[in-house]
Formats: sequence, C-alpha cells, structure tokens
Amino acid sequence: EGNREQADVLDLGTGSGCLLLSLLAEKSSWRGLGVDQSPEALVVAEENATRLQLQDRAAFRIGNWSQSLPPQSVDLLISNPPYVVPGESLGRGVLEFEPALALLTPLEDPYFAYRAILADVARILRPGGALCFEVGASRAQDVAELCRATGLSIAEIRADLGGVDRVVHARFTNSPGIG
Repeated sequence: EGNREQADVLDLGTGSGCLLLSLLAEKSSWRGLGVDQSPEALVVAEENATRLQLQDRAAFRIGNWSQSLPPQSVDLLISNPPYVVPGESLGRGVLEFEPALALLTPLEDPYFAYRAILADVARILRPGGALCFEVGASRAQDVAELCRATGLSIAEIRADLGGVDRVVHARFTNSPGIG
C-alpha cells in the first residue's frame, strides 16, 4: 500500500495478525499495532509476529476499535471487521475455525463495525492517511458510501480472486499520501 518509506499501520480487529504481519513483512520500515477484543487472539498474533521475526515492529493490544489511540497517530488503517449477518451462508469450515465475535454482525445492523471505526477515523488518521476495509459480498458500495459520508474519497474497490468486490480503499479527499 503506497510508496511511503515509513508508516504507522493500525489493524482493527487484528485476530491472528495476518493482515498486519503481511504488510510489515513486505514493508521493512513500517510499524504496526493490532487491536482486538479477544485476549486469545492477541496471544496468537504475538506468537505469529515472533515466528515471522516481526515482534520489533508489531505490537498488539486489547481494545475496542481505535478509541484509546492518540490523535493523528496512524498513516494506514486496515480492518477486516465482522461483516457476516447471522444466518448468512458461509464457506465450509469458516465457523469451525473462526470465532463468532470475529465474524458476525448484529442481525439488525450489518454495518455496525464500519460505523464504529469510521466515527473515529478523522481523529486518528494523519494527513495523507488512508484506510482499507475488507467487506462482505455485495456490501462494497454500501461501505464506500459510509466512507464518503465521513469525508473520505474512494480510491478504489478491489475484487477478490473470485471476482467479488472485497476491499474498499479510501482516503481523505484531496489528500496526497499513502494511497
């Protein structure tokens, strides 16, 4: 993501840390913080960081989204928040290996996590900062609209290998930088 030499990355709902650690493995001068509500997930993330020899650039902390972070502390926010509506069909093995907390939205509000994150994004992103959300099938346009309503412009929507729009990449309008 971007050509910045140094960047501070925030991964909200980090789980095993796979998104954050993949970025840090690719960008040797970037640093990252993974936040999750699950202490068990953070143990796994820390073990993964150590296994990949990224523990010096990756930190993990328990928390509820970005509320405890200082203002303008993040260059890139990434998140694969819960986006599965209860009752929605999932691929084989998903529920067996992923905790419901990481997958399922409230039945009445499938965009709850995106709204919670976006409510704080203007405070925590640095000028030129960007965000990337993973989204559920058929939800990319709705999440993009939520981003626009927060003052972000959509840089791109990317499809997964199956051709399903899966990632919404946004940044503040007229803001050069990481995206």
